[in-house]
Amino acid sequence: MITDTPIWTCSARHSLKRAYGHVALMDQLVLGQWICLNRCDGRLLWERRFLRADTIVGVADDVIVASENRSDGPWTVDFGCYGISLQTGELLWVSHRNGIWGKIVRLFDYVPGFTNDLRDTAVAIRNGEVFCRSGRVLDIKTGKFLRRIRRADIPSHIWWGHRRLLDSALRFPREGESPPEPVRVADDCYVSRFPPQGVQRKIEPLEESDNASLYGTAADGTLKWQFRVSHAGYHSGSYPFRYLSPYFYFVVSDAPVTLPIRDDNPYVVRRNPGNWHALTLDARTGSVIQDVLLGHCEWEACIEDLDDNAVLFSIDGRSLAYHPRIKS
Repeated sequence: MITDTPIWTCSARHSLKRAYGHVALMDQLVLGQWICLNRCDGRLLWERRFLRADTIVGVADDVIVASENRSDGPWTVDFGCYGISLQTGELLWVSHRNGIWGKIVRLFDYVPGFTNDLRDTAVAIRNGEVFCRSGRVLDIKTGKFLRRIRRADIPSHIWWGHRRLLDSALRFPREGESPPEPVRVADDCYVSRFPPQGVQRKIEPLEESDNASLYGTAADGTLKWQFRVSHAGYHSGSYPFRYLSPYFYFVVSDAPVTLPIRDDNPYVVRRNPGNWHALTLDARTGSVIQDVLLGHCEWEACIEDLDDNAVLFSIDGRSLAYHPRIKS
């Protein structure tokens, strides 16, 4: 559960996130793209705008390592290496390649809307070093080139932005994949986004557009509970829930999130304003035990991040609300 009212809120001058980013809870800070707050009271420490850097690769040694994420039709690619001060938001260094080519591709940073694949990008951070996909290794404090390693030796990369996405075991599988195994939430309760095979015919068909359906089952596969946002009288958005034992936290609207622009084409839609709520669902029973009004949104509300201490919500991508968790 969470407190009914946030202990602080904050409205940004610019969007709180870009590309596939999110606003993250850190030990002492709250970090977005590009905004940084004091976590305990929501006090604004800095807010910046950068021409290129829009995606956080990782944070270490008080340096934010970033790249530029670009999507164009079927492809999404990262470009460039940028070091930003965690404490001040100052751009500390830029490094795209070695030597004269590094200087040339740096000039492309100043061309609006232009991206090229000559620029290298950071993919991982280890022990004060930034590892690039080309095999270049940089000093995290200065961005200076240290050495080159084989691509096979580059450390595996866990995208910083994945923290905001649904738990992998509770996502829809890609085409050709088998459904993931259910998540154990109690001694004899496992939760999945798919109904157990033995009861599939007894419940409503599951459509991929229904992205907020959960099923609790016993170890023998029998259905213990099911939950759908529509059954609670609400509608769900892009990232409808996050799980942190023993609760699922949902963000839902009292109105459809989108509406068709034209009656003859249901696939071309516009955003539909509504009042957004935060629901707390007990994972052991499937019961909604709390309903908190977040506010009216022209766009939508999201769960940006959560940990043992709090849940951080955003409203319309410009405002934050920090709700401490109530220990059960």
